[in-house]
Amino acid sequence: MRGRRFLVPGRFALEHLDSSVSLAFSKALAALQYHGAELVEEEWPELARFGEVAVEGGIIVAEAFAWHRPYLEARAHLYDPRVGPRIALGAHVKASRYFDAQRSLARYASDFHTRLAPYDALLMPTVATLPSRVAELADDSVYLKTNRSTFRMTEVANRIDAPSLSLPVDPTQPIGICLTGHRGRDRELLHLSNAVQAIFPSMR
Repeated sequence: MRGRRFLVPGRFALEHLDSSVSLAFSKALAALQYHGAELVEEEWPELARFGEVAVEGGIIVAEAFAWHRPYLEARAHLYDPRVGPRIALGAHVKASRYFDAQRSLARYASDFHTRLAPYDALLMPTVATLPSRVAELADDSVYLKTNRSTFRMTEVANRIDAPSLSLPVDPTQPIGICLTGHRGRDRELLHLSNAVQAIFPSMR
């Protein structure tokens, strides 16, 4: 890990974590530092806008609908009632709204890669919370809020076309650390992830 530099995006990554996720993530960072990595924590609130722009612009539902349309037309009744109707909303997304959002994300992508340039990867917990029990998600409003929060950090890479992966950091719990790298440099991120994963047994 010597010579490796990682950026941790402050409150965006560290707020609203379950105590067990926070502890596991802290241990992972400590292990990286122990093995020579340099960690830099900086505030980067703009990361939250990536997902917001995708939702506001209808990108998510429009692209999902474009793929699922023939299946929805033929057998919509087979879709989960919380999923099928949301995908169907993509039929009504205006092209101008969609392309405005795409242009905004292109600008965010350019800014992201410029800011990440001095670092090997962005580091965040993969998911802020432990999995909910099914009974806890019976209410639709709770389900939708939980659903949104679970991919809040992993969607950063999705919205700007960057490589990203999750590594398990605790053998006893479903907790991961998310590494997001530079566009077009997937192989570098895979090599880096092998080196990172190799140090985690020391946390046990």
